[in-house]
Amino acid sequence: MKKTLRIIVSVCLLLSFLLSSVQAFALFEEYNYVSLGDSVTNGYGMDGYSSTVRGYKQRVPNTYPDLVAEELNADLDQLAFSGFRAEELHYVLNEDYMGDDYLYACFFDDPLFQRCGGGIEKLRREYKAAIEDADYITLHIGSNNIGTYLNMQLNRMLEGKAPFKFDRDAYANGTMTPEKRAELIKENGTEPLEGGTPAMIAYLLKCLAYTTEGFKMNFDAVVDIIYELNPDVNLIVVGMYNLMEGVTLTNDMINLGAVVRKYMEAVNDHMEKRSPHHEDYMYVDTMGCEIFGGFPTNVTDPEFFPGLSKDSGVCVHPNENGHKFMAERILSAIYVPFEDVDMDDEHYDAIKYAYSEGLMDEYSNKKFAPDKNATKGMIAKAVYVLSGSPEVDGEMLFRDVKKDNKYALAIDWAEEEGLITGVTSKYFLPNSAMSRQKVAEIFWKMSGEEESNYNFDGFYDKFLVSKKYKTAMAWAMENGLFEGITGTRFMSPTANVKRAELARMLQNYLEK
Repeated sequence: MKKTLRIIVSVCLLLSFLLSSVQAFALFEEYNYVSLGDSVTNGYGMDGYSSTVRGYKQRVPNTYPDLVAEELNADLDQLAFSGFRAEELHYVLNEDYMGDDYLYACFFDDPLFQRCGGGIEKLRREYKAAIEDADYITLHIGSNNIGTYLNMQLNRMLEGKAPFKFDRDAYANGTMTPEKRAELIKENGTEPLEGGTPAMIAYLLKCLAYTTEGFKMNFDAVVDIIYELNPDVNLIVVGMYNLMEGVTLTNDMINLGAVVRKYMEAVNDHMEKRSPHHEDYMYVDTMGCEIFGGFPTNVTDPEFFPGLSKDSGVCVHPNENGHKFMAERILSAIYVPFEDVDMDDEHYDAIKYAYSEGLMDEYSNKKFAPDKNATKGMIAKAVYVLSGSPEVDGEMLFRDVKKDNKYALAIDWAEEEGLITGVTSKYFLPNSAMSRQKVAEIFWKMSGEEESNYNFDGFYDKFLVSKKYKTAMAWAMENGLFEGITGTRFMSPTANVKRAELARMLQNYLEK
């Protein structure tokens, strides 16, 4: 049996070598990835972006959808449309949603929305078909709910035009059409807002409240539709950054960056913690994203806001570094979807490796628990999967390991191979911890019980190494299984192995 085990492990090591530069699943399987969102997603301002099609169906090099698709070895369906709010995306996905005044003004008065997509019905077919086939979807929407919406409202007031109306209820009742909207405007007139600066500020605050609530309602509706179309999709919701951080207006009278930050914090909090589906999807924080920039911190130029509506609006979009940052955060969420594991953590790469290879699972809801003890059951499962999950008879020999235990087959196999034994012939204690030297023995046996000339000179605690485990521990130290211990004065052979340490051992074992 040990000969068979060595053959299995040798095959696994060969596969590991072949896959050393690529995620295992990415080499053998191809995925469908859909990017939904606005101009932040489709690469506005980046080389290769075309305003003539609003970025729709474009794969712009070095944008985060391009980088994520490349890493996942996925076909990219890039459906982000510049100018979309959550409302416009909802409108495309739901023929029963009627929208609001802003939607009709922008969607129907701007021929690009019609020409680029080939008409609303064609857009709807394309979006729904892509979502139904998707393995991964990134959803990054909401920047236009505040940025473009408030900017256009202010521009209309500065130009003496009537602002967009707070008429969501009128549209939601299902009676609004483009023709009806035109009649409504004709009946109510198009008088500009009066009352000077105080009235303008008061109106903009109402706009902020309106657009914040509108985002929340329509974001939730969009997520509902995505899961209705594809209940098993891996959905990654990408949070928003502050596109006006540090910007003030008119000799520092208005801190625009602080106002925008409040909005971003409110909507990000909703996406991360309060949306009805927040426990179903992965949320990615992108605060700190690098943008093109270029505008002054104190804006006094009256053409600032009209300028943002034109090509100078590139300044609030991610540059190449910003897109790379966002791609890294998204891939981190895909590979390591745990709230208690950060990209900067010492064991991040090892945890990503162990999780993506199926060697280790989450500890509890959205948590990996890197500092918790790795139990005998967890360790048995890791080496069982590492060895190719061979077939076993499934006869449970231990009273404390039921057939429905998620580690049952792994424990049965590990005990049969002599890798991990029970404390007695009847009890295994699957939830008990294991020491470093005991785990070293497991990997030593899997490697063929190799000899080692390594000595423990220089370690203060070498006397703690049990005679039974001395050769295994020497082999483990010589081969760097305990990374972070070699080169110090302590080996801690009797210390319990933590989950993060187990992940590191698994990675080191396969890469040694």
